Amino acid sequence: MSRTPAVHFGPGRLGLGLIVDVLLETKRYDVYLIGAPGREPGEYGTYFLRFTDPAFGLRERLVAWAGNPKDLSDLPEPLLCELRGHGPMLFTAALGATNVTTARSLIAAMLSLRPEQAPTALLACENEPYELYDELQSTFPHVDVRHCVVDRICAWDPRPRSQPGRRILAHDVSEWVIPQATSPALEGLRDVKDVLLLAGDADAYRDRKLWVVNGIHLVLATIARREGVDLLPLTGHRERTFREHAKPLAMAMLETAERVYDLPADEHFADERVRAFCEVPDSATRILSKRYLRRDLRPFAHRLNTRISESARAARECDVDVDPFVWAFREVVEAIRRSDSFLDVSEIDPATGRLRRCKQPPQVNANIDREVEELFATALDWAPEPDAMLLKRRISSALATWRED
Repeated sequence: MSRTPAVHFGPGRLGLGLIVDVLLETKRYDVYLIGAPGREPGEYGTYFLRFTDPAFGLRERLVAWAGNPKDLSDLPEPLLCELRGHGPMLFTAALGATNVTTARSLIAAMLSLRPEQAPTALLACENEPYELYDELQSTFPHVDVRHCVVDRICAWDPRPRSQPGRRILAHDVSEWVIPQATSPALEGLRDVKDVLLLAGDADAYRDRKLWVVNGIHLVLATIARREGVDLLPLTGHRERTFREHAKPLAMAMLETAERVYDLPADEHFADERVRAFCEVPDSATRILSKRYLRRDLRPFAHRLNTRISESARAARECDVDVDPFVWAFREVVEAIRRSDSFLDVSEIDPATGRLRRCKQPPQVNANIDREVEELFATALDWAPEPDAMLLKRRISSALATWRED
Protein backbone atom coordinates (compact mmCIF):
# COMPACT_ATOMS: atom_id res chain seq x y z
CA MET A 1 0.00 0.00 0.00
CA SER A 2 1.40 3.41 -0.96
CA ARG A 3 1.66 6.00 1.77
CA THR A 4 -1.01 8.69 2.07
CA PRO A 5 0.15 12.23 2.87
CA ALA A 6 -1.31 13.51 6.15
CA VAL A 7 -1.16 17.04 7.53
CA HIS A 8 -1.66 17.51 11.25
CA PHE A 9 -2.47 20.90 12.77
CA GLY A 10 -1.73 21.31 16.48
CA PRO A 11 1.36 19.57 17.89
CA GLY A 12 0.09 19.62 21.46
CA ARG A 13 -0.16 16.80 23.96
CA LEU A 14 -3.15 15.07 22.37
CA GLY A 15 -2.13 15.79 18.79
CA LEU A 16 1.30 14.24 19.21
CA GLY A 17 0.38 11.73 21.90
CA LEU A 18 -2.56 10.16 20.05
CA ILE A 19 -3.29 11.39 16.52
CA VAL A 20 0.22 11.63 15.06
CA ASP A 21 1.35 8.61 17.05
CA VAL A 22 -1.40 6.44 15.55
CA LEU A 23 -0.81 7.75 12.02
CA LEU A 24 2.90 6.95 12.23
CA GLU A 25 2.28 3.60 13.88
CA THR A 26 0.29 2.45 10.83
CA LYS A 27 3.30 3.10 8.54
CA ARG A 28 0.72 4.09 5.92
CA TYR A 29 0.95 7.88 6.29
CA ASP A 30 3.63 10.50 5.69
CA VAL A 31 2.91 13.13 8.34
CA TYR A 32 3.53 16.87 7.93
CA LEU A 33 3.32 18.68 11.26
CA ILE A 34 1.98 22.24 11.39
CA GLY A 35 2.56 24.30 14.54
CA ALA A 36 1.43 27.79 15.54
CA PRO A 37 2.75 30.47 13.18
CA GLY A 38 5.93 32.08 14.46
CA ARG A 39 6.11 29.98 17.63
CA GLU A 40 9.49 29.86 19.34
CA PRO A 41 11.06 27.44 19.62
CA GLY A 42 9.77 26.06 16.35
CA GLU A 43 8.68 22.50 15.67
CA TYR A 44 11.21 19.73 15.19
CA GLY A 45 10.77 16.79 12.86
CA THR A 46 11.46 14.49 15.80
CA TYR A 47 9.53 14.08 19.03
CA PHE A 48 9.42 11.50 21.80
CA LEU A 49 6.48 9.64 23.29
CA ARG A 50 6.95 7.92 26.64
CA PHE A 51 4.25 5.77 28.22
CA THR A 52 3.39 5.65 31.91
CA ASP A 53 3.59 1.87 31.63
CA PRO A 54 7.29 0.97 31.14
CA ALA A 55 6.20 -2.08 29.12
CA PHE A 56 5.24 0.27 26.28
CA GLY A 57 8.57 2.08 26.48
CA LEU A 58 9.74 5.21 24.69
CA ARG A 59 8.99 5.91 21.03
CA GLU A 60 11.07 8.23 18.90
CA ARG A 61 8.75 9.66 16.27
CA LEU A 62 9.91 11.16 12.96
CA VAL A 63 7.62 13.18 10.70
CA ALA A 64 8.11 14.07 7.04
CA TRP A 65 8.29 17.80 7.82
CA ALA A 66 7.56 20.07 10.78
CA GLY A 67 7.25 23.83 10.85
CA ASN A 68 5.40 26.94 11.93
CA PRO A 69 4.22 28.39 8.61
CA LYS A 70 2.34 31.68 8.42
CA ASP A 71 1.03 31.05 4.92
CA LEU A 72 1.46 28.77 1.90
CA SER A 73 4.77 30.35 0.94
CA ASP A 74 6.33 28.86 4.10
CA LEU A 75 5.43 25.28 3.15
CA PRO A 76 8.00 22.95 1.56
CA GLU A 77 7.62 22.22 -2.15
CA PRO A 78 7.00 18.46 -1.66
CA LEU A 79 3.97 19.25 0.52
CA LEU A 80 2.66 21.79 -2.00
CA CYS A 81 2.92 19.12 -4.70
CA GLU A 82 0.95 16.70 -2.52
CA LEU A 83 -1.73 19.33 -1.94
CA ARG A 84 -2.16 19.85 -5.68
CA GLY A 85 -2.06 16.13 -6.40
CA HIS A 86 -5.07 13.94 -7.21
CA GLY A 87 -4.37 11.17 -4.71
CA PRO A 88 -6.04 10.78 -1.28
CA MET A 89 -4.94 13.19 1.45
CA LEU A 90 -5.75 13.34 5.14
CA PHE A 91 -5.89 16.42 7.36
CA THR A 92 -6.19 16.14 11.15
CA ALA A 93 -6.50 18.90 13.73
CA ALA A 94 -6.24 19.01 17.52
CA LEU A 95 -6.02 22.75 18.07
CA GLY A 96 -7.97 23.58 21.21
CA ALA A 97 -9.65 26.90 21.92
CA THR A 98 -6.40 28.89 21.91
CA ASN A 99 -5.34 28.03 18.37
CA VAL A 100 -8.52 27.14 16.50
CA THR A 101 -9.12 30.68 15.20
CA THR A 102 -5.47 31.37 14.36
CA ALA A 103 -5.19 28.25 12.22
CA ARG A 104 -8.30 28.88 10.13
CA SER A 105 -6.75 30.86 7.27
CA LEU A 106 -3.90 28.40 6.72
CA ILE A 107 -6.20 25.36 6.82
CA ALA A 108 -8.53 27.02 4.32
CA ALA A 109 -5.63 27.97 2.05
CA MET A 110 -4.33 24.41 2.04
CA LEU A 111 -7.75 22.90 1.39
CA SER A 112 -8.25 25.35 -1.48
CA LEU A 113 -5.32 23.73 -3.30
CA ARG A 114 -6.97 20.32 -3.29
CA PRO A 115 -8.62 19.36 -6.60
CA GLU A 116 -12.35 18.73 -6.19
CA GLN A 117 -11.99 15.16 -7.48
CA ALA A 118 -9.15 14.33 -5.07
CA PRO A 119 -10.29 12.31 -2.01
CA THR A 120 -9.73 14.61 0.98
CA ALA A 121 -10.74 14.17 4.62
CA LEU A 122 -10.41 16.58 7.53
CA LEU A 123 -10.74 15.04 10.99
CA ALA A 124 -11.52 17.41 13.85
CA CYS A 125 -9.94 15.72 16.88
CA GLU A 126 -11.18 18.15 19.52
CA ASN A 127 -12.92 17.95 22.87
CA GLU A 128 -15.25 20.81 21.88
CA PRO A 129 -17.42 21.19 18.72
CA TYR A 130 -15.73 24.30 17.29
CA GLU A 131 -17.69 26.03 14.54
CA LEU A 132 -14.54 26.35 12.43
CA TYR A 133 -14.92 22.83 11.09
CA ASP A 134 -18.54 23.24 10.04
CA GLU A 135 -17.56 26.48 8.30
CA LEU A 136 -14.79 24.65 6.43
CA GLN A 137 -17.25 21.95 5.38
CA SER A 138 -19.55 24.60 3.93
CA THR A 139 -16.69 26.36 2.16
CA PHE A 140 -15.18 23.14 0.78
CA PRO A 141 -18.06 20.70 0.14
CA HIS A 142 -15.67 18.29 -1.65
CA VAL A 143 -13.81 17.74 1.64
CA ASP A 144 -15.15 15.13 4.08
CA VAL A 145 -15.09 16.94 7.44
CA ARG A 146 -15.70 14.68 10.43
CA HIS A 147 -15.94 15.42 14.17
CA CYS A 148 -14.07 12.61 15.93
CA VAL A 149 -14.09 11.28 19.47
CA VAL A 150 -10.57 11.16 20.90
CA ASP A 151 -9.54 9.64 24.21
CA ARG A 152 -6.04 9.39 25.64
CA ILE A 153 -4.64 11.15 28.68
CA CYS A 154 -1.43 12.88 27.64
CA ALA A 155 0.87 15.27 29.49
CA TRP A 156 4.17 16.98 28.77
CA ASP A 157 6.96 14.73 29.96
CA PRO A 158 8.53 16.45 33.01
CA ARG A 159 11.89 14.75 32.65
CA PRO A 160 14.80 16.90 31.38
CA ARG A 161 15.29 16.93 27.61
CA SER A 162 18.48 15.37 26.33
CA GLN A 163 17.58 16.02 22.67
CA PRO A 164 15.59 18.74 20.88
CA GLY A 165 11.95 17.95 20.22
CA ARG A 166 8.79 17.79 22.26
CA ARG A 167 8.38 15.04 24.84
CA ILE A 168 4.96 13.64 25.70
CA LEU A 169 3.95 11.32 28.51
CA ALA A 170 0.96 9.18 27.52
CA HIS A 171 -1.21 6.45 28.99
CA ASP A 172 -1.74 3.27 27.02
CA VAL A 173 -5.55 3.43 27.26
CA SER A 174 -6.86 5.19 24.14
CA GLU A 175 -9.63 5.39 21.59
CA TRP A 176 -10.10 7.31 18.32
CA VAL A 177 -13.60 7.11 16.86
CA ILE A 178 -14.20 8.41 13.33
CA PRO A 179 -17.82 8.75 12.12
CA GLN A 180 -19.02 8.26 8.55
CA ALA A 181 -15.60 6.95 7.63
CA THR A 182 -16.05 6.46 3.88
CA SER A 183 -13.22 8.58 2.44
CA PRO A 184 -10.35 6.72 0.69
CA ALA A 185 -8.04 8.99 2.72
CA LEU A 186 -8.98 6.92 5.79
CA GLU A 187 -8.14 3.49 4.35
CA GLY A 188 -4.81 3.50 6.16
CA LEU A 189 -6.63 3.57 9.51
CA ARG A 190 -8.68 0.42 8.93
CA ASP A 191 -7.99 -2.47 11.30
CA VAL A 192 -5.77 -0.28 13.48
CA LYS A 193 -5.75 -0.88 17.23
CA ASP A 194 -7.91 1.58 19.20
CA VAL A 195 -9.24 3.22 16.00
CA LEU A 196 -12.92 2.71 15.28
CA LEU A 197 -14.23 3.65 11.83
CA LEU A 198 -18.01 4.01 11.89
CA ALA A 199 -20.47 3.88 9.01
CA GLY A 200 -22.83 6.19 10.94
CA ASP A 201 -22.52 8.95 13.50
CA ALA A 202 -20.49 8.90 16.72
CA ASP A 203 -23.10 10.37 19.09
CA ALA A 204 -23.08 7.36 21.40
CA TYR A 205 -19.29 7.28 21.65
CA ARG A 206 -19.11 11.05 22.09
CA ASP A 207 -21.50 11.02 25.04
CA ARG A 208 -19.83 7.96 26.55
CA LYS A 209 -16.46 9.68 26.43
CA LEU A 210 -17.83 13.03 27.60
CA TRP A 211 -19.51 11.42 30.60
CA VAL A 212 -17.10 8.69 31.68
CA VAL A 213 -13.79 10.33 30.81
CA ASN A 214 -14.28 14.11 30.95
CA GLY A 215 -16.97 14.04 33.64
CA ILE A 216 -15.19 11.80 36.11
CA HIS A 217 -11.88 13.54 35.38
CA LEU A 218 -13.51 16.82 36.37
CA VAL A 219 -14.72 15.35 39.66
CA LEU A 220 -11.29 13.84 40.33
CA ALA A 221 -9.54 17.19 39.86
CA THR A 222 -12.04 18.93 42.15
CA ILE A 223 -11.51 16.31 44.84
CA ALA A 224 -7.75 16.76 44.53
CA ARG A 225 -7.96 20.54 45.00
CA ARG A 226 -10.24 20.04 47.97
CA GLU A 227 -7.63 17.79 49.54
CA GLY A 228 -4.90 20.37 48.95
CA VAL A 229 -3.37 18.35 46.13
CA ASP A 230 -2.51 19.65 42.68
CA LEU A 231 -0.32 16.91 41.23
CA LEU A 232 -2.20 13.79 40.20
CA PRO A 233 -2.68 10.89 40.49
CA LEU A 234 -4.09 10.61 43.98
CA THR A 235 -2.32 8.17 46.27
CA GLY A 236 -3.03 6.14 49.36
CA HIS A 237 -6.47 6.29 50.93
CA ARG A 238 -7.51 9.12 48.61
CA GLU A 239 -6.94 6.90 45.60
CA ARG A 240 -8.72 3.94 47.18
CA THR A 241 -11.75 6.06 48.07
CA PHE A 242 -11.88 7.55 44.59
CA ARG A 243 -11.68 4.12 42.92
CA GLU A 244 -14.41 2.81 45.21
CA HIS A 245 -16.88 5.45 44.00
CA ALA A 246 -15.65 6.22 40.47
CA LYS A 247 -16.27 2.69 39.20
CA PRO A 248 -20.01 2.68 40.11
CA LEU A 249 -20.37 6.15 38.57
CA ALA A 250 -18.70 4.98 35.36
CA MET A 251 -20.92 1.90 35.22
CA ALA A 252 -24.06 4.00 35.77
CA MET A 253 -22.99 6.21 32.86
CA LEU A 254 -22.28 3.20 30.66
CA GLU A 255 -25.60 1.57 31.53
CA THR A 256 -27.30 4.84 30.60
CA ALA A 257 -25.47 4.96 27.25
CA GLU A 258 -26.57 1.39 26.62
CA ARG A 259 -30.23 2.21 27.19
CA VAL A 260 -30.13 5.47 25.23
CA TYR A 261 -27.96 4.36 22.29
CA ASP A 262 -27.92 0.57 22.50
CA LEU A 263 -24.15 0.81 23.02
CA PRO A 264 -23.20 -2.20 25.18
CA ALA A 265 -22.12 -1.29 28.72
CA ASP A 266 -18.49 -2.40 28.73
CA GLU A 267 -17.14 -2.96 32.24
CA HIS A 268 -13.63 -3.23 30.81
CA PHE A 269 -14.03 0.31 29.41
CA ALA A 270 -14.89 1.55 32.92
CA ASP A 271 -12.00 -0.31 34.55
CA GLU A 272 -9.49 0.97 32.02
CA ARG A 273 -10.55 4.61 32.35
CA VAL A 274 -10.49 4.53 36.15
CA ARG A 275 -7.08 2.87 35.92
CA ALA A 276 -5.85 5.67 33.66
CA PHE A 277 -7.07 8.32 36.11
CA CYS A 278 -5.12 6.63 38.88
CA GLU A 279 -1.88 6.19 36.93
CA VAL A 280 -1.27 9.28 34.80
CA PRO A 281 0.74 12.21 36.16
CA ASP A 282 -1.38 15.31 35.67
CA SER A 283 -2.39 18.58 37.28
CA ALA A 284 -5.73 19.44 38.85
CA THR A 285 -5.04 23.05 37.92
CA ARG A 286 -4.74 22.10 34.25
CA ILE A 287 -8.00 20.13 34.25
CA LEU A 288 -9.92 22.90 36.04
CA SER A 289 -8.17 25.78 34.28
CA LYS A 290 -10.20 29.02 33.89
CA ARG A 291 -13.30 27.42 35.40
CA TYR A 292 -12.90 26.58 39.08
CA LEU A 293 -12.63 30.19 40.23
CA ARG A 294 -14.29 31.71 43.28
CA ARG A 295 -14.82 35.05 41.54
CA ASP A 296 -16.90 33.30 38.87
CA LEU A 297 -17.99 29.67 39.17
CA ARG A 298 -20.37 29.86 36.21
CA PRO A 299 -18.00 28.11 33.73
CA PHE A 300 -17.44 25.34 36.27
CA ALA A 301 -21.17 24.92 36.84
CA HIS A 302 -21.76 24.78 33.09
CA ARG A 303 -19.08 22.11 32.75
CA LEU A 304 -20.65 20.03 35.53
CA ASN A 305 -23.99 20.28 33.76
CA THR A 306 -22.69 18.98 30.43
CA ARG A 307 -20.36 16.34 31.89
CA ILE A 308 -22.31 14.98 34.85
CA SER A 309 -25.88 16.29 34.96
CA GLU A 310 -26.81 15.45 31.38
CA SER A 311 -25.88 11.83 31.95
CA ALA A 312 -27.70 11.87 35.31
CA ARG A 313 -30.90 13.16 33.64
CA ALA A 314 -30.67 10.46 31.01
CA ALA A 315 -30.04 7.89 33.77
CA ARG A 316 -33.16 8.95 35.66
CA GLU A 317 -35.26 8.78 32.50
CA CYS A 318 -33.91 5.29 31.78
CA ASP A 319 -34.52 4.14 35.37
CA VAL A 320 -30.79 3.80 36.14
CA ASP A 321 -29.74 4.30 39.77
CA VAL A 322 -28.67 7.95 40.23
CA ASP A 323 -26.95 7.48 43.61
CA PRO A 324 -23.46 7.47 41.98
CA PHE A 325 -24.24 10.87 40.44
CA VAL A 326 -25.33 12.20 43.84
CA TRP A 327 -21.93 11.10 45.18
CA ALA A 328 -20.18 13.16 42.49
CA PHE A 329 -22.10 16.31 43.41
CA ARG A 330 -21.54 15.76 47.13
CA GLU A 331 -17.79 15.67 46.50
CA VAL A 332 -17.92 18.82 44.39
CA VAL A 333 -20.10 20.74 46.83
CA GLU A 334 -17.82 19.74 49.70
CA ALA A 335 -14.90 21.19 47.73
CA ILE A 336 -16.76 24.47 47.22
CA ARG A 337 -17.44 24.64 50.96
CA ARG A 338 -13.69 24.43 51.60
CA SER A 339 -12.66 27.83 50.35
CA ASP A 340 -8.96 27.01 49.90
CA SER A 341 -9.72 24.75 46.94
CA PHE A 342 -10.39 27.45 44.31
CA LEU A 343 -7.75 28.22 41.70
CA ASP A 344 -7.87 31.95 42.47
CA VAL A 345 -7.71 31.39 46.25
CA SER A 346 -4.81 28.95 46.49
CA GLU A 347 -1.73 28.70 44.28
CA ILE A 348 1.07 26.18 43.99
CA ASP A 349 4.11 26.98 46.10
CA PRO A 350 7.05 26.44 43.73
CA ALA A 351 9.33 25.55 46.62
CA THR A 352 7.18 22.79 48.12
CA GLY A 353 4.68 21.92 45.40
CA ARG A 354 1.89 22.35 47.94
CA LEU A 355 -1.04 24.71 47.78
CA ARG A 356 -0.82 28.02 49.60
CA ARG A 357 -3.19 30.96 49.94
CA CYS A 358 -2.86 33.68 47.31
CA LYS A 359 -1.81 37.04 48.68
CA GLN A 360 -4.79 38.82 47.12
CA PRO A 361 -8.25 37.28 47.66
CA PRO A 362 -10.59 37.29 44.64
CA GLN A 363 -13.34 39.89 44.30
CA VAL A 364 -16.80 38.42 44.81
CA ASN A 365 -19.90 39.58 42.96
CA ALA A 366 -23.30 38.86 44.52
CA ASN A 367 -25.06 38.87 41.15
CA ILE A 368 -22.66 36.29 39.76
CA ASP A 369 -23.14 34.18 42.87
CA ARG A 370 -26.90 34.23 42.35
CA GLU A 371 -26.38 33.00 38.80
CA VAL A 372 -24.12 30.25 40.13
CA GLU A 373 -26.84 29.15 42.56
CA GLU A 374 -29.35 29.05 39.71
CA LEU A 375 -26.98 27.03 37.56
CA PHE A 376 -26.43 24.51 40.35
CA ALA A 377 -30.18 24.28 40.89
CA THR A 378 -30.56 23.42 37.20
CA ALA A 379 -27.65 21.00 37.37
CA LEU A 380 -29.42 19.17 40.21
CA ASP A 381 -32.87 18.97 38.63
CA TRP A 382 -32.48 15.21 38.20
CA ALA A 383 -31.55 14.47 41.84
CA PRO A 384 -33.95 13.09 44.46
CA GLU A 385 -35.55 16.08 46.18
CA PRO A 386 -33.96 15.59 49.64
CA ASP A 387 -30.46 15.39 48.10
CA ALA A 388 -31.06 18.31 45.76
CA MET A 389 -32.40 20.54 48.54
CA LEU A 390 -29.49 19.76 50.85
CA LEU A 391 -26.84 20.33 48.18
CA LYS A 392 -28.42 23.61 47.05
CA ARG A 393 -28.54 24.88 50.63
CA ARG A 394 -24.88 23.99 51.10
CA ILE A 395 -23.91 25.79 47.89
CA SER A 396 -25.84 28.89 48.92
CA SER A 397 -24.28 28.87 52.37
CA ALA A 398 -20.76 28.32 51.03
CA LEU A 399 -21.04 31.22 48.60
CA ALA A 400 -22.57 33.53 51.23
CA THR A 401 -19.64 33.10 53.60
CA TRP A 402 -17.47 35.05 51.15
CA ARG A 403 -19.78 38.05 50.90
CA GLU A 404 -20.58 40.86 53.28
CA ASP A 405 -24.20 41.23 52.15
